[in-house]
Amino acid sequence: YHELWQVILQRRNQHWDWLRQHECDHERANPLRITSADHGRLAYAVNQQNEHWVHKARWRHECKEKFADELGAAVGAPARFAIDQYIRRYSNKPYGIFLVNVIGSFVIGLTFTKSEKVHDLLAVGFAGAFTTWSTFMLDIYLGFELKRYREITINLVMSLGFGLAAAYLGLQLVS
Repeated sequence: YHELWQVILQRRNQHWDWLRQHECDHERANPLRITSADHGRLAYAVNQQNEHWVHKARWRHECKEKFADELGAAVGAPARFAIDQYIRRYSNKPYGIFLVNVIGSFVIGLTFTKSEKVHDLLAVGFAGAFTTWSTFMLDIYLGFELKRYREITINLVMSLGFGLAAAYLGLQLVS
């Protein structure tokens, strides 16, 4: 408590020194007049102000993290759609989803050991929106409905096998 009061007085003196250097009116420029009787209320106010700034700093940090995720997702989802639609022009088989899932697995492998910001941007944001488990499952389900069991088996085995291999290759490249 005594140390906090000393810090407050030190900051006040630094503020007054700055005002003197810049030839300011102390009474108008510094509406907070500290007396020894006010030190309890002031310590409480400074503590509340510090908590406010700590909360604000945490909020800014969380926003920056979310922004990286959203930026990656804003690129990943349209890229997936474009690649899948392009490949579906030439085949009615789910080669586009297979390709984006394998590329996404590789990207996740590459970013596994990177910094948190890079991981959030590329793995969580981009690869999370780029890859698609739901469309993969829909393709499997539609294959069952159409009784294309051979194609379903090939898609399952190849997607899982190549996806694991791509993630492993990405991990090995950065290790």
